[in-house]
Amino acid sequence: MTYEFVSSAKDHYHLCGPVLTFEVLGKPVGQGRISFLGKGRPAIHSNQNRLLPWRELVQHAAEAAITEEQQRFAALDVAPWFGGFPLDGPIGLYACFTLPKAAKSAKTKTTWPTKRPDGSHLLRAVEDAMTNAGVWRDDSQLVDEHLVKAFPGEHSQALHVPGVRVVVYTIGGES
Repeated sequence: MTYEFVSSAKDHYHLCGPVLTFEVLGKPVGQGRISFLGKGRPAIHSNQNRLLPWRELVQHAAEAAITEEQQRFAALDVAPWFGGFPLDGPIGLYACFTLPKAAKSAKTKTTWPTKRPDGSHLLRAVEDAMTNAGVWRDDSQLVDEHLVKAFPGEHSQALHVPGVRVVVYTIGGES
């Protein structure tokens, strides 16, 4: 599968990878507003009943992809060229969220999901799940992110059912 996107900083660095690729099936849920309940009490998300199961799906898929990648390198009896997990240094992330299309939407033409959930909220939920999975040390390492929101089958990277396709790249120095 080919991932075609252009780095916004192509003159400064290049993408080296992919290091990790996986898909998660299910209705994507954005990480909404956080409510702080006071000193010594936990913070809760306004939509935690839907968010937490989605983040667990993403985390388990990322952990399975890490395990598969580690087994692949072990079978070859070589060390990973990228140093292993959790990743260090600058990282690039591509995420294509496939959202459910409303039944009354046009069936014969391409449309775009311009309504909620907000793309940055969707990305935040995936980033946190991947941090918990041990893909990287901290999501502050992400320096190049590409987000797509699409309906099933209406984008080259869209899944045929709701979910997300994730590709993680390491970032190289100046080219």
